[in-house]
Amino acid sequence: MKLRCVVCSTQVEVLKSMEMLLENTNLVNSVTCYSTLEEIKDELRDGKEADILFMDICAEEEKCFENDKEKNEIDFVCELRNVCPSLQIIYLADAHSEWYAQTIFLTPVQPAGFLIKPVREDYINKLLLLAMERQKKETQGRIIVSGKTRRTFYSWEILYLESKAHITLIHTVNGTVYECRDKISEMEKQVGEKFVRCHQSFLVNLQYVECLNKEKQEHSGKKSKTDVLVLNTQDKVVISKKRYLHTKNSFERYLGNKKSG
Repeated sequence: MKLRCVVCSTQVEVLKSMEMLLENTNLVNSVTCYSTLEEIKDELRDGKEADILFMDICAEEEKCFENDKEKNEIDFVCELRNVCPSLQIIYLADAHSEWYAQTIFLTPVQPAGFLIKPVREDYINKLLLLAMERQKKETQGRIIVSGKTRRTFYSWEILYLESKAHITLIHTVNGTVYECRDKISEMEKQVGEKFVRCHQSFLVNLQYVECLNKEKQEHSGKKSKTDVLVLNTQDKVVISKKRYLHTKNSFERYLGNKKSG
């Protein structure tokens, strides 16, 4: 998978040179250039997708944002990651930017790279390859869904998914339930073996399953027992008869892998 890159700098020559260097590699799908971070933030909120931000640490008199002169670029990048948690950040700086070079490693957003201008093409290639490898690993535990806006969830955030009335409900560990338009069958392809499709309408994170059990139910005066997955939140998710054996085997395999790992 090729990378979608964005570059932010107040300096036109930096934007042009970075665009040329990135397009000359065979690792990049697209390059979009911006002169302010606010432009990037707005577009990401509107659904634009990006994998890497090349952030030029500008001179003090040339801030890369307009509305808040008290912030520096690193402050703004930290906010940007709240909008797009999977975005990898590579900083560009002059050789004398010692303060920035030290400060970026003291923030919650750790950079994927740090390049000294003028940027060398071989260094860009190396960082792009590392970014692709990092993205590949992170994507295995990540789910991207479409609702009112595109949103990214890590697998550990999700208790279970529920299909209901043409929407999918995402039940999260913090108790919040989100809605999205994605089909549960499509989301199943993203989550991997740590989730089990125990019912046509449910996809459950095995990480939070305590046990399989039977739940007593009564319909029209008739008593019956229904198989359920009991989560550590005490939520109970129905297992269909058709999927019981698959669910049981998946849970036992998960427990076995957990012990051996």
